[in-house]
Amino acid sequence: ETREIKVKFPEDYHVAGVAKKDAVYTVTAKAIRERILPEINADFFKIFSVENEQALKDKVRKDLLESSEEAEKNRLKDGIAKFLIDETDLELPISVVDREASTIARNMVQRGVAQGATRQDIEKQSDQIMTAAKQSSAGRVKLTYILLKIAEEEKITVEEAELAARLDQISKRYHMPVEQLKAEIEKREGMEDLRGDILSEKTMKFLLENARIK
Repeated sequence: ETREIKVKFPEDYHVAGVAKKDAVYTVTAKAIRERILPEINADFFKIFSVENEQALKDKVRKDLLESSEEAEKNRLKDGIAKFLIDETDLELPISVVDREASTIARNMVQRGVAQGATRQDIEKQSDQIMTAAKQSSAGRVKLTYILLKIAEEEKITVEEAELAARLDQISKRYHMPVEQLKAEIEKREGMEDLRGDILSEKTMKFLLENARIK
């Protein structure tokens, strides 16, 4: 089935060339799909590793509660980070900020590619990517320096067991033997960066546990 849909773009439409203009879209429905709910039985419960409907409800309730608590924790962490950045005067090494900007930009490109962006798409948005990376890098570097100083004052350290646990976690995520992962990180001289990430996380957890919420 094919239909024509008439549209009038608003005066403040973000594409100036079509603002206040009329347009006609031709839409063709190629298929109609109906969502069919699964039967609530033993096989259905097995998918969620529960035995009955009540256990499933309890699991969903628990998952929702944990998700809500995690969201609130992240909100508080963001608030602490913003406070530290805004309230601290710190002169940052340009070379470190530039290196962090390059890392952020590279991660943005990798996420874009993973989501289906083409090389042409990336090249078209290269200026925006670098601008966004530079805007984020100074704040990240500043926060890292602040957290390292707090860790030093509070004698927060990273144990070898914690580093080993993080390596094990990453190796499982990428389905890679721990020793191979470790060799790859050491080849890129990234072990201290990984240790620094863990230290920053532990310090932020310390601040979260000791923060006074007003």
